[in-house]
Amino acid sequence: MLKPMLLVLVVVLVAVLSACAEPVPLGGGAKSLIDQVKMLPTESTGFTFWDIGQLGTEAEVYGIWQEWEKQEGGWLRDAAGVRIGEVKLFVQASVHGLGVVTIVSGDFVTDDVEKQLKDSGYTPGAYLGVQRLTKTQDGERLAVALYKKSVIVGSEELVDKCIDVVKKKDSHSLYDDSYIRRIVDQLPGGVMTGVERNEELYDRLVALGMSVQRKNEETLKAKAVYEFEVANAAKYEDTLVKVKDDLTKPNVPIIKGECFDPEVKPKDEFIEGTALMYISDFSYFSLSE
Repeated sequence: MLKPMLLVLVVVLVAVLSACAEPVPLGGGAKSLIDQVKMLPTESTGFTFWDIGQLGTEAEVYGIWQEWEKQEGGWLRDAAGVRIGEVKLFVQASVHGLGVVTIVSGDFVTDDVEKQLKDSGYTPGAYLGVQRLTKTQDGERLAVALYKKSVIVGSEELVDKCIDVVKKKDSHSLYDDSYIRRIVDQLPGGVMTGVERNEELYDRLVALGMSVQRKNEETLKAKAVYEFEVANAAKYEDTLVKVKDDLTKPNVPIIKGECFDPEVKPKDEFIEGTALMYISDFSYFSLSE
């Protein structure tokens, strides 16, 4: 969930995007995921990726789109009459010690975005050649950056970190982290993907990720990848049993809902897991607290 001090900023932003955006085609796929992760600072502790375009146009998963709107965009609709369905991709990352940064992607008319933000009190400017508007709210400096087909929203410090990633040759993205990259590369494109650093869930675990795809009109298929410090740790029989058992619990890491028919197998320093979930049992998709 976004920090309360960012709500007014995002209300203004998404209202502008909804007003000026043309309908966009279905998003998603592994390339879209990787492109977004390459914009996140390496200090990120985790992220969730939502293919909003696909969720909003496929009848079988439209209920999940509604749940996303309720959690992340319902208040936007109520406050500003926002048409969230015009957003193509939505990525939200937690950055250690700095809070949350959000990247919204779609076919936006940046001149219209800038005009509306200026009318709402934002000061136009630039950082490293990227168009960026700033505003002080409740004692915090907020920023909106317009970069290609993406709009980056967060504190000024976090937005600048994202700009550093895409503009500075010596700056590293989250995708440059070898642990995170290996997980992302093994996850298929899906309607939702989440990756987080997690050293507490299992012994010698480093990070984990999960991607969710629509299997049929009633069922979702989740693929999970757990990365350990060493290959032997992924082969411990008690760890394999625990991972498989945990996949059937109501609060599976990252995906919030109850899965069934879990399967797990070790592969080098990874455990790969799959499970099914009824669309009607889906609760939400977020990082562990």
